[in-house]
Amino acid sequence: MEACAEDLLPVEYFHVVITLPAEIAQIAYWNKKAVYGLLFKASAETVMTIAADPKRMGAKVGMTSVLHTWGSALTHHPHMRHFNEVRRL
Repeated sequence: MEACAEDLLPVEYFHVVITLPAEIAQIAYWNKKAVYGLLFKASAETVMTIAADPKRMGAKVGMTSVLHTWGSALTHHPHMRHFNEVRRL
């Protein structure tokens, strides 16, 4: 763990998970390209907008985003995981 910590930037990090409602997940199952593309775009824009709000964090964030399409129960459960680094404005 200490060896990995040396690779981190000296900034704050946070993790955000955004899950699709079951009704939209059903649509995504049959229209993956369209729905997953929208999920990437909308979830990233949401995280950046909320983070930039001075009433919240007032920060710019860099992020790595990962799409998960299955949950731990091995059922269709699309969700985005955003790993963010924070730079205060």
